[in-house]
Amino acid sequence: MRTYKVKLLFDDQELHDFWVDRLYTVQKCYNYASKVIFEEKLPSNIKVVHNRLYRELRGVFKTLPSQMCISVERSVIANYKAVRSNNHKIEKPIEMKSFSLQLDKRLFSNLTRESFKIGNGNSRKRSTVRFLRYPKFDELAEKYRMCDPKLTYNPRTDAFYACIPFLDIAPTPHEDSCVGVDLGMRRLATMSNGKAFSDKKYLGTRRRIRHNKRILQMHKKKSHSARKKLDKLRHREHNISKNMCHHLANRILEQKETVVVMEDLSKIKQSTSRTTEGQKRKSHNRAIGQFPFYLLKQILTYKAPLRGKRVETVSPEYTSREDCRTQSADGCTRKGCRFYAADGRVFDADWNAAINICNRYSPTSFSLPVDGRLDLDGRPLQPANSGSGD
Repeated sequence: MRTYKVKLLFDDQELHDFWVDRLYTVQKCYNYASKVIFEEKLPSNIKVVHNRLYRELRGVFKTLPSQMCISVERSVIANYKAVRSNNHKIEKPIEMKSFSLQLDKRLFSNLTRESFKIGNGNSRKRSTVRFLRYPKFDELAEKYRMCDPKLTYNPRTDAFYACIPFLDIAPTPHEDSCVGVDLGMRRLATMSNGKAFSDKKYLGTRRRIRHNKRILQMHKKKSHSARKKLDKLRHREHNISKNMCHHLANRILEQKETVVVMEDLSKIKQSTSRTTEGQKRKSHNRAIGQFPFYLLKQILTYKAPLRGKRVETVSPEYTSREDCRTQSADGCTRKGCRFYAADGRVFDADWNAAINICNRYSPTSFSLPVDGRLDLDGRPLQPANSGSGD
């Protein structure tokens, strides 16, 4: 999805003034609805909010048509959902300070690269508003399909704009070849084609943040400032891990293979949290909880179709214990980063696991994962100005 902001040209001044007044009314309607939702603690549910507010909004703001009242209700609910999902405290009603309105098929028509039609206050009649076109806008309009625009107004310049989304048409992936990806905590990712990625700067930053978090944990019950600093460190850790996942996903998708095969690690914490004797593996659980496996999979899943690729998952059972040549674990041992096969051959353990992951989806011929031939890319994934947690 791409968005382009284009200026609107009104041929009729009356139509311009009509929409200025209309967006001012929309702002008041939004703030009124937000206040009711906040004071009555209504849930972020369109049915509950519509049943409570629709008739009241229609009575208070008589100039607003029904479809605009419904659009305002949806905008308020969407903003409250966003604030709650980000775990922010809502101490006062959310206010609309700008002037905007999300349009839908009931509020506009005839959307082309030159213009579109919007209401002019007369029943069942609409007027044409032209776009101030630029080459980039024409390029996007030619390649992609335009979706419902969002109308905005800037009172300082007395100008209207339309934020028009363009729907990307994802290319269809072709299953020409696949690559297995083994995720880890030191080597962030090892691929079956012999490529691996690591970032010592990111790992060092994360260690410093977690060290500072452990210190603040001891003081959070007594100190208000410790609790505030602890919250900041949590947000910083989340942000650098999310940024790392984006950069790592881009590196993985740079490979020529069209199918990315990963382990299904959705239950890795439950399945590996205890030893065979039933004892908790505390250090292992703390370490494995630091890497956002699921977040990386999510980012890869939505980025891959845009490059004509796709992501598949396989069972992670015994991928690190089996020999990639025989798919058997008899007589094999893994010690650290080395895998000792039954015939005495020594392989790189992560590379061997990545080949097993790929073979479980589609058996393919690979070069042997001999230790020392792995192409380890140690370039930092994080930008130079990332926080260190000090």
